This record gives sequence, structure tokens and C-alpha cells, in this order.
Amino acid sequence: MEIQKENSMIRQKQMLADHFMALSQVHETGRKVAYTFVPGNLTELIQVFDMLAVYPEINSLQSGMRKKSADYIREAEDMGYSEDVCSYVKCDIGMMLQG
Repeated sequence: MEIQKENSMIRQKQMLADHFMALSQVHETGRKVAYTFVPGNLTELIQVFDMLAVYPEINSLQSGMRKKSADYIREAEDMGYSEDVCSYVKCDIGMMLQG
């Protein structure tokens, strides 16, 4: 049985892939990034200034699905981030520290 995807689902998947590709190329392109949170309504404002939004929640959820979050969180805590700091943020920091 083949699952048929709606055009909007295909489009959304492509938009996310394009966004993460652009984020992976900021060192080469020189584009600026801004960290914000998913529930924040800053995305449109960030885009007006030709910046890319980074969402720590999304990054840590993606890392969790790949079973990498614990290593990233440990990396941030080893650098001095407290256990009280949000795990989303620590996961993202650890991911950046590991390249």
C-alpha cells in the first residue's frame, strides 16, 4: 500500500530541507542567524533582515531522534552550563561545540 502525500506535505518537507541547508552553509555565505523559540513570532521579522532563524527546540528534537542529545547536553555541561539551564539550549550548544 502506497501512502499518498498531500502537496502541502511535500512542500513543507522541501522548505525545511532548504532551511537546514541554508543554515549549514552560513560560514560560506556569511548570512547571519538569530536564535529564537518556536512559539515566538519573530520569524517574519528575522527574515526581513535576511537572517535565518535557529530553533533550539527543533534541533534538540532532531538530535533526540538520532540519539545524540545526551552527548550534546553533556558537552555543554562540561563547558560549565548548569543542569538548571534548559536542555533544549544545552543540546544546541553542545551540537555547536562538536561542530
